[in-house]
Amino acid sequence: MIKKKIILNLTLFVLLSFSVFSQRSDLEKFGNHGESILKTATRFESKDLVNYGLTLGSTFLAYQADETVNNFFKRNKTPFLNNISEFNKYSVYVVFATAGGLYLHGKIYNNQKNTDLGINLGSALIYSTLFTQILKMTFGRERPTITDDNSNFHFFESSWDKTSFPSGHATAGFAFASVMALSTDNDVEKVFYWTIAGLMATERLYNSHHWLSDVVLGSAIGYFTGSLIASKTSQDKDAVTIPLINVNYRF
Repeated sequence: MIKKKIILNLTLFVLLSFSVFSQRSDLEKFGNHGESILKTATRFESKDLVNYGLTLGSTFLAYQADETVNNFFKRNKTPFLNNISEFNKYSVYVVFATAGGLYLHGKIYNNQKNTDLGINLGSALIYSTLFTQILKMTFGRERPTITDDNSNFHFFESSWDKTSFPSGHATAGFAFASVMALSTDNDVEKVFYWTIAGLMATERLYNSHHWLSDVVLGSAIGYFTGSLIASKTSQDKDAVTIPLINVNYRF
């Protein structure tokens, strides 16, 4: 598990290096995304309060169902669903690599759309993952792999079995899906991206790596971060607003 964390950290560093420092305009875009996230997170307008309320309310409701959902998945194992585990072994690396691939393709073939999409996706993944990691180590929640009690929190922990809240896979999956879905008008592509996110989140529940509330909060962090960054490209950075859930999607 330590090896996986080292590999993920190296992946984050490499993507950050080539996507941010290759030229100043890209560095500025990456920094502007971070500035927009910070401004939005510390702004308390009515729409922001609705988003915070939806997120906290959904997480609280999910918390009430944590143990029930965990027991359900423990009792219902199938060969088909077992395949999700294989998919999710590499899913986080794949979504990060997608950001790098889009960026490199844009640079090599002078395709500004893919360059910007790579920066947007990389920024959403990096910022949301960093925030999720901070929360994980702050709350120190025990994973359902080692306990059946969803209320065990050990603050300021860094070990894998005590960094359950929120889910990093769900964060990455929904950051990926929100950026990619907002980059296309094709509904089939949108369904594909959200399916990937759903599979990444479901596997964490299926294999008891996370509680339902971990997945709900992680998904919200990824969704709002990705939606903010993706929508920012067509708005003035001082007037950016995170869209409400489902407002921008037609399916």
